[in-house]
Amino acid sequence: MYGLIDPRTKQIFYIGKGTKNRVFEHEKESLGSPDSEKLKLKTIADIKDAGLEVEKIIINSNLTEEEAFAAEASLINAFNYVSDAGLTNIVAGHHSAEALSVDEYERINGAVEPEEKDIRHKILVIKINRLYQRGMDEKVLYDAVRGVWRA
Repeated sequence: MYGLIDPRTKQIFYIGKGTKNRVFEHEKESLGSPDSEKLKLKTIADIKDAGLEVEKIIINSNLTEEEAFAAEASLINAFNYVSDAGLTNIVAGHHSAEALSVDEYERINGAVEPEEKDIRHKILVIKINRLYQRGMDEKVLYDAVRGVWRA
């Protein structure tokens, strides 16, 4: 895992996962594509035009490929959630969705606690979390629910 830093602002503008000398390849790519529309390459070209060097940091090393993909996606999501971070990564990260606030995450993935005004029928709400699987058989679902209720 590595980061490219703009020396003018001391801000990370790109996070990457790579092996061997990948951290240095972006500058070579920028030199070979001076008119590129890619924001990462434009940023590198602007830094070079100012007579400066892109600062490079190794964020983490000796990760498995799976760990590196997860770390890259997590860092990109965190930086992109902070609106002024300004990452130039085009892709959010492999197998990744964008970062969510806790409220957004709860609305999407958890049961929202009903308010009394929302209850129009006599109901019992049971949240079974990870026991639920999309498309599961009704009997298996019933057994999963029955196994966790406390009424």
